Amino acid sequence: MSEDSNPGESRNDDGNAPRNNKQYVVFVDGTKAKFEDSTVDARDLIAIVFPDGADAYDLVALRGEGGPEEAVFAPGDTVHLDEQHRKHFDTKGDGRNYV
Repeated sequence: MSEDSNPGESRNDDGNAPRNNKQYVVFVDGTKAKFEDSTVDARDLIAIVFPDGADAYDLVALRGEGGPEEAVFAPGDTVHLDEQHRKHFDTKGDGRNYV
């Protein structure tokens, strides 16, 4: 497969390689990060702000910056960054951090 962009070529491709070098920009508790894969573990997003304690928190997808909760993910859950409302996140868990 060539590196040129051709929508038909990747239609059925489920590989982990980034397509067209797309990056997913996310904000977790206001901290910006970029991911190349559209599917990540919630733990990886939580680790942006809690690298040593990601399993102690849940991840909350927000409807826009500072918006209401859209979905809640446990650390082992899969998050699809290409879905709507998967750009702004807050963490919540042991009572130390509510943003």
